[in-house]
Amino acid sequence: MGWRGGICYSSYINDQDGTVVLDLLRGMDRSSSIRFAYVNNVNVWWPPQATIGQMGVPTLAPANLYNYFAYAFWTYSQGPLAITKLYNDPVTYLGTELGKNKT
Repeated sequence: MGWRGGICYSSYINDQDGTVVLDLLRGMDRSSSIRFAYVNNVNVWWPPQATIGQMGVPTLAPANLYNYFAYAFWTYSQGPLAITKLYNDPVTYLGTELGKNKT
């Protein structure tokens, strides 16, 4: 049917180097698998590079096998909640050290 296997890990903060997901992937074709982690909190708020590194941002995150990240939560009526607030408006939460606007 053309389906490919994948792994979802419940919290990236608990497997930032990909050790746990690597154990789960043994014997699977990693090149075509979806490796998904859920980001719902961070433990470091300074410097900003460390904060977004904990969110899996390439070049700032520890080396890992994940190729998709989900940030919790975005609602219809209230907009961004939880870690998604940081993703939606980094200047408010991290200051201007990484840039002076949202982009």
